[in-house]
Amino acid sequence: MTTATALQPRPFVVQNNIVTLELVYALPEDLKELSGYDDQGRKKYQLKTGMIYWLRSELTATIESTPYQITAFTDSDTIKQYLDRKMLLIAKNPFN
Repeated sequence: MTTATALQPRPFVVQNNIVTLELVYALPEDLKELSGYDDQGRKKYQLKTGMIYWLRSELTATIESTPYQITAFTDSDTIKQYLDRKMLLIAKNPFN
């Protein structure tokens, strides 16, 4: 997975920029979007592509510093396991 980092090395680092985000445990409805309807008219959902999330370790309870992003290749069963184990966190407020 790629992250938003500088494409070329920088010769100088003048200051450290620190970002603070308020994270909350994700709910299933946070990670899915309506994708259509089946033959019986029931709603069909898919994972919300582009959603950024962080994982919390079950053993140490520390949050990984590198975020993840839901893509077309993200396994929905793995996401469900993270949700069930209270390992998946998202930003409390949207950001660009």
